[in-house]
Amino acid sequence: METKIYDRSKEVKGICKKRLTAWFLTLIIAVSAVALYPCAVFADGTQGGAADSISLAAATSISKATVTGLKCRTWTGKALTQNPVVKLGSRTLRKGTDYKISYKSNINVGRATMIIRGRGKYTGTITKTFIIKPKPTALTLLKRSGSIMTVCWKRQSQQTSGYQITYSGARYPHLSPNLDRVRIKNARATSHKIKISSTAYRYRVWIRTYKQVGSNYYFSDWSEYFSIWRDGTLER
Repeated sequence: METKIYDRSKEVKGICKKRLTAWFLTLIIAVSAVALYPCAVFADGTQGGAADSISLAAATSISKATVTGLKCRTWTGKALTQNPVVKLGSRTLRKGTDYKISYKSNINVGRATMIIRGRGKYTGTITKTFIIKPKPTALTLLKRSGSIMTVCWKRQSQQTSGYQITYSGARYPHLSPNLDRVRIKNARATSHKIKISSTAYRYRVWIRTYKQVGSNYYFSDWSEYFSIWRDGTLER
């Protein structure tokens, strides 16, 4: 009796042909979609052209971009932000289109964090920090009696640990003054007495607030100075 051998080569070829045909159809549909609908919508909601939709897998990282324009901010009790300039090579990236910004610890005095995240054709992140300074104060009065000088100022107790006074005394009008500083560790204080030389020709005084956060100190801007002469005349 003769044994018949079943040849499956034709069946395999048929299956391969069907799969290849299906793959070509899928490719044709995809290319047609890009041609008919050139405006692609990215996952984060931004839009781009056909070239953008094709190059999504090869998005450019912004991790090496330069960030400038950051400034120290003064405490207001509200969330504080920045308006940075972000450049990658010679191109200035657009906020909202090429990147978005989020913040951490950007309300109270201290060091705030700004996180820049790429979007659209860009990926990756950049992290920067900036300083939030305490609100400044201002001098209100300066008095001098013998070897005692009394300094008075406006109280600034919110987000403030205390005050720092800088004063200079000149023994004669044309001599360079010596600078001294004193720290008042009480945010509720509004005056302080300083021992001075009764013979000094003139004293000049500035004041600023400070906030201690952990082991770090953050200072406000200096106030306008007051000057007081040996005869008690006050100059603002």
